[in-house]
Amino acid sequence: MIAVVVAVVVAVVVAVVVAVVVAVVVTVVVTLVVTVVVTVVVTVVVTVVVTVVVTVVVTVVVTVVVTVVVTGVVTVVVTVVVAVVVAAVVVVVLAEVVVVVLAFPPNPLVESWMRVKGSRWEKAHTTWSHKKRECTVKELVNNLKWVITWEIDQDAPGDPHIKVPERRNDTSLGARTDEIKDINSTLAAQTEAIRGYVEKLRKAREAREEGDLYKEMQPFVCPELEELVGKRIGML
Repeated sequence: MIAVVVAVVVAVVVAVVVAVVVAVVVTVVVTLVVTVVVTVVVTVVVTVVVTVVVTVVVTVVVTVVVTVVVTGVVTVVVTVVVAVVVAAVVVVVLAEVVVVVLAFPPNPLVESWMRVKGSRWEKAHTTWSHKKRECTVKELVNNLKWVITWEIDQDAPGDPHIKVPERRNDTSLGARTDEIKDINSTLAAQTEAIRGYVEKLRKAREAREEGDLYKEMQPFVCPELEELVGKRIGML
């Protein structure tokens, strides 16, 4: 009987020990497996996240740097090209102005003639000479300056001056005959007809946005003297 009890006790103790050992082993194994799995998963996740973040940051930084550099280079190139083009245009325009100024220097007599003939300002009349003495360039220029200052307070005529043939206003004795009156009436009618025709032509050219006919026919640059040999030269 004692032997049986001892055997049972021994069996129970062995079972308990085995159970404890198995539990400890299983716990250790499970702990190791969980630790390894968690470590691997965390490592993979952290690696992926870090890689993605680093890639995004590097991509953004590189994109921004490249964009700034390319934009700066393009801006500089465009600015330089525009500056060169503008400078070239300015040089060409200034050269044309210099050519025109040299080819057509201001002429005091021409300026005065425009005022006398065009605006009928007889007071602005200027001549090359006065009482058989030729005027100097300084005198002509000073006279032109005076005319420019004087004309500021003058009223320009409303109608353009049209030069038409006129009958001589000779001294007559007694009353004018009916024939003279008819001649004067005919001349006045012809003058108005010419004025109306010219005004019609002017308005038609303005409607077509065309400038002065003689101005358009005038070359922009003064021709060389050799080019005028054998050609008829007219003066308006």
